[in-house]
Amino acid sequence: MKGYKIIDTYPDFFDLWQTAAKEPVKIQIERWRTDYITDWPEIKNWQLAGYEDDAEWREYAREEIFPWINQNFNRVMAARSNLLGAIRSVYDRDADLFQENLQTYFLISIGVSKDLAYVSSYGNRPAIYFDLVAIAREGWQDTTILRSLVGLQLGYYYFDSFRQKIGVPDGEGQRWKYFKIGFAREFARELLGPDNQVDKVAAYYNQDIDGAQACNIISVLREKYSFRQLALLQPAKIEEEVKGCF
Repeated sequence: MKGYKIIDTYPDFFDLWQTAAKEPVKIQIERWRTDYITDWPEIKNWQLAGYEDDAEWREYAREEIFPWINQNFNRVMAARSNLLGAIRSVYDRDADLFQENLQTYFLISIGVSKDLAYVSSYGNRPAIYFDLVAIAREGWQDTTILRSLVGLQLGYYYFDSFRQKIGVPDGEGQRWKYFKIGFAREFARELLGPDNQVDKVAAYYNQDIDGAQACNIISVLREKYSFRQLALLQPAKIEEEVKGCF
């Protein structure tokens, strides 16, 4: 991997908040929409994904998000500072682990997303999105857990990036799901070394998955394949390799 780019929209929100903090919540929400997030359409799409309609996200913003920001903006600032440090420190290790010509985009925003972080797309390439409010509300401000969050998302990022770059189709079903989750977790563990909280972060995202079983699948396959080779396996080959585990 040759480089990465952090698109940090926090300064834009901070400028807005200098005056919006004194406004009623209803006005804060409207200014968030018109004066901040609208300038970042792809981030806006991610922020609002999962809501059925405009009324639903506005209610969540009014009842949960902006009252919390009003009382805890210092925690948002701390989450941002520590997340930036986590990205940079993880990338230093990552550049040595994975020598691939991939440009990683990290997009940091403040809003109403119910996801702390997620691999989606930015332009025509995979990117990793982070919501500082969701991270701070979860209490994930410690450097170790933020590095684990970044590492796990990088696992998903690489998996998706390699397949997209080569044109390998995705699979479906339980075996595919366990394979992809196990890949991301084992990748993050190797990337971060023993000082990590990958299991805690992964459990937050995949409460219905037996994490130990998912990791065991990849541990066994790592005796035969590199991470890059695993990420590029065809769906039929994944089914063949994993079927003995279920």
